Amino acid sequence: LTELTHPTRGDIQFMKTFVSTYHSFTTTFHLIRLLAARYSIPPEAQLSVEEVKSIQFRVINALKFWLKTRFDDFSPEDLGLIWQMITRLQRDRHIAHEALRKIIQLKLNEVSSRNSFDLGLNIERNRLRKLVDPTDFVLCVSADVTAIHTSVIEFE
Repeated sequence: LTELTHPTRGDIQFMKTFVSTYHSFTTTFHLIRLLAARYSIPPEAQLSVEEVKSIQFRVINALKFWLKTRFDDFSPEDLGLIWQMITRLQRDRHIAHEALRKIIQLKLNEVSSRNSFDLGLNIERNRLRKLVDPTDFVLCVSADVTAIHTSVIEFE
């Protein structure tokens, strides 16, 4: 996490790899908590104002990237924790709160429309099942003919 949010080294490839592999060493909820803690740098950290702002910028960028590319990683509890971060950003008058809010809203709308589409497909499948009886398509072929055809297929 320190490398991901380092104040002077920003590496998009590292961020992509980190977001793709974090499940091997932590949970989504725990990583969000770590990002929130990293954003809240205590004064005793003895960092310059520029370094603090750079770390906070990188935390927000990592979170935005994660939300945009791996939204399915987040449970409702995870999103609740992110909303707490957004509330804090808004309270601190940080402009990033609006971008994070928009990303989440867009992704939630995508999930909602995808689920509506899936639901629509399931309804159509159920209608088709009622209209067409699958047993109508069972071939009425004797066992001898079936054996001959499968033997020929296996031989070829």
